[in-house]
Amino acid sequence: MSTLLAIGAKAIVPPPFLTIVMSRELSKEILSMYFTGLQDYSVDHRGDIGSWIREASMQGLEVMIPLVARLDYEALKAGQQQYERYLSEQEHAQVLSELLQQSVEKIDRIRACAAAVMVTILYARADPTVKVEEDKTPEYVLNPPNVNLVRKVIPQSDEMNWLQASEVYPRLVELLHLPEYRTDLILGFIVSAGGLTETLVSLVDVVYTSAHE
Repeated sequence: MSTLLAIGAKAIVPPPFLTIVMSRELSKEILSMYFTGLQDYSVDHRGDIGSWIREASMQGLEVMIPLVARLDYEALKAGQQQYERYLSEQEHAQVLSELLQQSVEKIDRIRACAAAVMVTILYARADPTVKVEEDKTPEYVLNPPNVNLVRKVIPQSDEMNWLQASEVYPRLVELLHLPEYRTDLILGFIVSAGGLTETLVSLVDVVYTSAHE
């Protein structure tokens, strides 16, 4: 039996590839901390210093979300009747929505970080140790609303340069028609439009106009 490190409340025995378990209470606290960090837009004489917090929060989500989502997946698959999920359906959607906001940021490295984290989370498999046959779709652990449409816009293997806003914005505007993600995407575009470069303002204007044609 694999080693189980439990922090806090009662835990379920994980599959072999997942050996660390945290309590649901701690999980909720950490998730809330990351969501708060993603809203940090603090600015001083050095510029957008909040971007350091946003980047660190995304990197934390990249590790945490697949871990706890796999715990939920295994428990529900096993038919545990009284199981309390680590991630609610609403939190599945919120994680993706918050990352989408960061993916249309004005700072290049933040967009690139958000893209990498989204790909990790969107394509986190239920059991990464199992080889997937070419003609079959893997079982993924994150299931936010309209996830198949999101995966079409953000494929696992993609040559898009997330450092180039001119490539990113026209692609992600396709998701504005999805109500679950519209508010955060628009907020991200607005923040970008408030940036200091005329190019970014022009790009956001073009994207916003095309979305309403």
